[in-house]
Amino acid sequence: MPINTCPKSEQNELHFLSYIKRKLQFIGSANKTVILQIDEMHIKPYFDYKGGSISGLCFNSENAATSVMTFMISSILSSYKDVVHILPISKITADALHTLIKQIVVGFESIGFEVICVITDNNSINHKAMSRFVSPSHSYSIVYSHPVDDKRPLFFKD
Repeated sequence: MPINTCPKSEQNELHFLSYIKRKLQFIGSANKTVILQIDEMHIKPYFDYKGGSISGLCFNSENAATSVMTFMISSILSSYKDVVHILPISKITADALHTLIKQIVVGFESIGFEVICVITDNNSINHKAMSRFVSPSHSYSIVYSHPVDDKRPLFFKD
């Protein structure tokens, strides 16, 4: 069964995380305890018209994307890894990134995964986004309250 998706359709709430939802039936239970990895990858900014639609737009503006925020999962109990969401951006704020991280963690938990940790590179925007998981926010913590169950920890490693 082919699993067709693209970054543009994934931005639609109806199709959010649709790839991994469909793939879940092929994933064993040992693969469902995961780490969410986030990486910003730089791309060439350009627009492309194909199949009646324009690709290359940022998710939150009409500018050409210069980067993509790539969200990946990695099982802690097996070698399973997968790219689960791609977000075209030119700039992103800590608040917007925090909202997206929270949406993805909550989305994963609702479809049957258990997210125990978020790993990012050492970029200050990532620290700021993760610091929003506590109130008042503070940077450079390695344990935050899990957005699904505040009794569970959500670990952070950069």
